[in-house]
Amino acid sequence: MDTRQNIKEEMADVLFYLVQLADSLDVDLEEEVYKKLEKNNVKYPVSK
Repeated sequence: MDTRQNIKEEMADVLFYLVQLADSLDVDLEEEVYKKLEKNNVKYPVSK
Protein backbone atom coordinates (compact mmCIF):
# COMPACT_ATOMS: atom_id res chain seq x y z
CA MET A 1 0.00 0.00 0.00
CA ASP A 2 1.35 3.43 -0.83
CA THR A 3 1.99 6.22 1.65
CA ARG A 4 -0.87 8.35 0.38
CA GLN A 5 -3.34 5.51 0.91
CA ASN A 6 -1.99 4.93 4.43
CA ILE A 7 -2.49 8.61 5.26
CA LYS A 8 -6.06 8.55 3.93
CA GLU A 9 -6.87 5.51 6.06
CA GLU A 10 -5.36 7.11 9.18
CA MET A 11 -7.41 10.24 8.55
CA ALA A 12 -10.55 8.12 8.29
CA ASP A 13 -9.66 6.43 11.59
CA VAL A 14 -9.20 9.79 13.32
CA LEU A 15 -12.55 11.01 12.01
CA PHE A 16 -14.26 7.79 13.06
CA TYR A 17 -12.93 8.04 16.62
CA LEU A 18 -13.78 11.75 16.83
CA VAL A 19 -17.38 11.05 15.81
CA GLN A 20 -17.60 8.25 18.38
CA LEU A 21 -16.21 10.53 21.11
CA ALA A 22 -18.59 13.33 20.20
CA ASP A 23 -21.50 10.91 20.31
CA SER A 24 -20.54 9.53 23.72
CA LEU A 25 -20.13 13.08 25.11
CA ASP A 26 -23.31 14.35 23.42
CA VAL A 27 -21.42 16.96 21.40
CA ASP A 28 -22.92 18.31 18.18
CA LEU A 29 -19.83 18.44 15.98
CA GLU A 30 -21.50 20.45 13.23
CA GLU A 31 -22.56 23.13 15.71
CA GLU A 32 -19.12 23.22 17.32
CA VAL A 33 -17.40 23.57 13.94
CA TYR A 34 -19.58 26.55 13.02
CA LYS A 35 -18.91 28.19 16.39
CA LYS A 36 -15.17 27.65 15.96
CA LEU A 37 -15.24 29.08 12.43
CA GLU A 38 -16.96 32.22 13.73
CA LYS A 39 -14.44 32.54 16.54
CA ASN A 40 -11.56 32.15 14.08
CA ASN A 41 -13.11 34.76 11.75
CA VAL A 42 -13.02 37.27 14.59
CA LYS A 43 -9.54 36.33 15.71
CA TYR A 44 -8.07 36.07 12.19
CA PRO A 45 -10.12 38.36 9.92
CA VAL A 46 -9.58 38.07 6.19
CA SER A 47 -8.50 41.37 4.67
CA LYS A 48 -10.56 42.40 1.66
